[in-house]
Amino acid sequence: MLGDELGRVWAVDPDLGENSRISFELKGQSAFRIDSSGKIILNQPLDRENTPFYQFVAVAFDHGKNPGPRSASATVTVHVCA
Repeated sequence: MLGDELGRVWAVDPDLGENSRISFELKGQSAFRIDSSGKIILNQPLDRENTPFYQFVAVAFDHGKNPGPRSASATVTVHVCA
């Protein structure tokens, strides 16, 4: 259902202050969105007959200034069931 949580990605940064803040984004996907806690949320209805699964990349990045922001990514696959 629209707005439902489908899963969550998690990241940690041992820095302090602003350098430890983590943000998330999804690459190559509009059927889902990700919130500031890493929760992956359904953004639009899914049609299993047209698209039996979705695959996209979730990226977590910190807000470090020196030596600069760092990121990590994970490939996420969502299988659509009846």
